[in-house]
Amino acid sequence: MINVVCLLAGDKYKPIYVQNLYNMVKRHLTVPHKFICFTDHVKLHKLVEGDIEIRPLIHNDLQGWFNKMSFFSPQAKLEGVNLYFDLDVVILKNIDCFAEFGSVGSFCILNDFGQPDQCNSSIMKFNNETATGNVSQVQIYNRVLSQQEISQNFNIFKGRYGL
Repeated sequence: MINVVCLLAGDKYKPIYVQNLYNMVKRHLTVPHKFICFTDHVKLHKLVEGDIEIRPLIHNDLQGWFNKMSFFSPQAKLEGVNLYFDLDVVILKNIDCFAEFGSVGSFCILNDFGQPDQCNSSIMKFNNETATGNVSQVQIYNRVLSQQEISQNFNIFKGRYGL
């Protein structure tokens, strides 16, 4: 079974987008799955129908799409294979190919349609249990760091990596 994950944060999208995505996934994904929505909307469970697991945002200080980064955190408790969709994705036909693409441990992300040398995170596939990426630590800031803070962070971690 895979997790189908979405994010409803802030007021850019209304709860109906979660319902629409759930309905499209239910119609067009035959692979056994669980639908999970991370949100800051405390009453979302009253506004959507179906087998939708509602989870609170992991970090309350991130804005919009920056919350996607928290899906890779152990606190997300996303076990196994995860297939993420932005709420504005439109699904018109079977999407089993997305669930079956790559290996169980693959991290998959779209190439940006307008800028092929960049990524587009509107659809991602990942597995937090098998992730062994080269990124050993990620810190997310909701502001620009000063030069002093950058240097301080570098000095804290450089010994760990033999720099």
